Amino acid sequence: MTPGNTNRLARFWNSLKAFQNRVAVALTVILLFILYFTVFAVVAIVARLLGKDLLHPDNPGPDTYWLSRQPVEHALEAFSRQF
Repeated sequence: MTPGNTNRLARFWNSLKAFQNRVAVALTVILLFILYFTVFAVVAIVARLLGKDLLHPDNPGPDTYWLSRQPVEHALEAFSRQF
């Protein structure tokens, strides 16, 4: 190959990558748009028709999820026998 052909191939390759990047961005926007309106919007409409409030459930659960723990011994011997 001559140096002129290599330069043309490099420019062609770079322009091809730029085109592929534009196509990928466009497809991503289209697919996310379709996903939003086929999944999230449909679920929201069905929830509203059923009278559900998914963000504020009727049974929120316990007041706290913290677990009670016994106090830990802070002596040097406790650190030497961790297991």
